[in-house]
Amino acid sequence: MLNAQQTGTLFNHFNNQNGLIMNNVEYIHIDMDGFVWLGTYAGLQRFDGYEFKTYTYDPANPASISDNFISTIFEDDSSNLWIGTSANGLNVFNKELESFQNFRHDPGNQNSLASNSIPRASKVITQDTDGYVWVNTMDGLNRVDLKDFGFESYHGDFSGQLVFDKSESALWIAGDQLKRFDLKSSKLSYYESGPVNCIILDSEKNIWLGTSSGALIYNKHLNKMIPLLEYLVQEGFTGRINDLPYDDPFRNFYEDYQGNIWFSVRDRLVNLDRKQRQVNILAHEPDNENSPTGSSISGIYGNKSGVIWISYLNQGVSKVNINLKKFNVYRKVPGDPSSLSGNTIRSVYVDHNRHLWIGTYDHGLNRINLQTNETRHYRHNSQDPNSIVSDYITAIHVDRTERLWIGSFNTGICYSDDIYDRGQLRFTRFDLLPDLEIHEFTEDPAGRIWISTQYGFFIYDGDAFSQYGGLENQLPEVRKLNIQSVVFVPPNLFWLATWNSGVCKLTVNADPKLASEPGKDVLEIYDRLQDQSSTRIDNKFITIHQDDRGTIWLGSFLDGLIRVSETHGGP
Repeated sequence: MLNAQQTGTLFNHFNNQNGLIMNNVEYIHIDMDGFVWLGTYAGLQRFDGYEFKTYTYDPANPASISDNFISTIFEDDSSNLWIGTSANGLNVFNKELESFQNFRHDPGNQNSLASNSIPRASKVITQDTDGYVWVNTMDGLNRVDLKDFGFESYHGDFSGQLVFDKSESALWIAGDQLKRFDLKSSKLSYYESGPVNCIILDSEKNIWLGTSSGALIYNKHLNKMIPLLEYLVQEGFTGRINDLPYDDPFRNFYEDYQGNIWFSVRDRLVNLDRKQRQVNILAHEPDNENSPTGSSISGIYGNKSGVIWISYLNQGVSKVNINLKKFNVYRKVPGDPSSLSGNTIRSVYVDHNRHLWIGTYDHGLNRINLQTNETRHYRHNSQDPNSIVSDYITAIHVDRTERLWIGSFNTGICYSDDIYDRGQLRFTRFDLLPDLEIHEFTEDPAGRIWISTQYGFFIYDGDAFSQYGGLENQLPEVRKLNIQSVVFVPPNLFWLATWNSGVCKLTVNADPKLASEPGKDVLEIYDRLQDQSSTRIDNKFITIHQDDRGTIWLGSFLDGLIRVSETHGGP
């Protein structure tokens, strides 16, 4: 276990001497599980925080990647990775099966990929709110229906990088100039910008454009192109505002989880701190490894974790920790048996005795005594029926009797009693629910365990399991809900965060143990949510929480943190 204080910006550098297959990295993507994917001229690599795994073309294996020259990477809502190649089409990678599905242009099939050449650009694949994936090729734009992977081609002036604007249901295309493709009317509009190297749509609805002679910010509200220096002065930025070569080529932009804008000019990394209205420049320092390498920066990438990755021209990559706050960090340290068993965390639970239980992806269960920092590991052993049911732990709960409940992904449930004994825990398995995705356990006032799955609720009453929806006045449609997380509000209300139906309220009236006046259950579904600007909110929710004031908070897969309106009773 590592209990460390981390502050400041921290650079970790990688090249072909410490893991990279080659120093020229074409594209980087951080997936929803935290893995870092790197596309190179010599194959695809995955970095788990400690080791690199390489995927290359194998002519004897049709499920291998179609080419080693990786041009771009994209992850869709279902966690599939889309990998474009320079000359051999498109690949979709299934993470669970570790296999690639290849798509190529077929001259005799108009519903095939428009071209086998996917441009070398950071944003040529995107996904709209209807679930369609859009792929730009060297010979046309494709819309892909994920139901059957059918390709519909659009030929015309669509060349360039793609950004989907969900507030307008449109694609912004950055090519020989800025273009807007309305997905409802199929109208293509043009904006005078000159040739564009890179594009992002920021959280304030501005479009940032990098050109060969500077940067422009397109204000959609004003319908105006604003040069970068004019924008910084207009917005009141200070700091090193006069130290930037504004007429140089701009080839990358990135907006971090705090809304700050990152870009590079020559070998310098620039951060626009929007909260402080400050221009910060990070340049190479010869005697300081905690700085950029000094090579020309070719790309900036990241996600909401507070870590960004930088690729350099022929000089590898750097991992940059931009978190400035102090945290206690628990992670796996190779060679340290007191550290975590793995770094990909799937579930966390703190019990009343101040034990932190951590379920990992493929590395079992960890228990940390927060008072002594003692750490114990529990791993699945196929030869031991009393070991934990799986190493992929998706749900943890300690009930009122101090029984530890463990849920897994497609492997079932197990429990353990006497969980505070210092010896190795003995687990008892339930064989009744082997094929379910166990997402969460919720204990009701009667002591029953409600188990959230992709098929609604299963309830354990101390003797047997039953699936909700089969009794009189219960609602069978609940079985269609992929319930990810639950908040129980006494005496009989369940808030449900679902993957397929937004957020739901289930009022249980048919259960005499919860309702004083039994009646029919009521299900309210909020699946067409809008924020304050009337923009549709993504329906995929992965967590839900009620704070000390009774406010309900939702964690969305695509749209961040959402507070439930106290006035309207809905999000």
